[in-house]
Amino acid sequence: IDFYTSFSEYQSTFENIEALGVGNGMYLAATNSGFNPGNCTFTRVFMDIYRANGKGFYFYTPDTGGQFNITKFQQCEAIDTSGTSTTSIGMHFRGSTTSYFRTKNILVDSTNLEGFTTAIQFDYSVSNRVSLNYVDVGANGTYVKFDSNSYNNQVEILSSYVAVSRTVTMVDDANTNENQPNILKGIECYTDTGSTVNATLTRATKLEYMGITGVGTIASTLSSRSNNQNKLVLTRPDGTVRKLTISDLDVVTVSST
Repeated sequence: IDFYTSFSEYQSTFENIEALGVGNGMYLAATNSGFNPGNCTFTRVFMDIYRANGKGFYFYTPDTGGQFNITKFQQCEAIDTSGTSTTSIGMHFRGSTTSYFRTKNILVDSTNLEGFTTAIQFDYSVSNRVSLNYVDVGANGTYVKFDSNSYNNQVEILSSYVAVSRTVTMVDDANTNENQPNILKGIECYTDTGSTVNATLTRATKLEYMGITGVGTIASTLSSRSNNQNKLVLTRPDGTVRKLTISDLDVVTVSST
């Protein structure tokens, strides 16, 4: 059994929705090329995904539909309880692959994603803002994944955990647009004994205020970009201050002006 929305999400509010033991959770899509669903809010939604390789929340802009956008999720949760998943996704943002329409402008706040292979995944999706309250992933799982066509997204994880002897990827980012980077920030994560935290980054990836601690092994690429280390503050002779953001591979020439 899949739990699907079969109603128009436009200018609506949905509260206190719970589905237990379902194959997939909430699926929201733009299916009319002349209409963009959105302007809606979901509060206190719980999805228990019992079938292996299911999805908790799925936001989709298909190739032949309109654009799914302007939606808010708050105090929601999805959990993969199958115990056998290898490709499950907690929250999937997916836009059109053949048109300029992308899944965009979705705000997620105070939400938990637990036990999925990938906690949150962006494909052809731009300008979304996500603040997760708690996240953990399964064996060989990924916390946040961006494809090469997803940019200007921001993800915050206020609390997360890597289990004993588990190998995970904190962020897998394929975007190379340095003018519109994906940003992972405010990450607090405890790594348990024997665990390993990896990362796949590009020059465009921005990591801010990373707090990955514990007794596990943490990839040096995560450590080297922590705490805004790519910020350069210049003070001019007249006392005014100019702030620059640079990558660790850039060469900066500074003059007195």
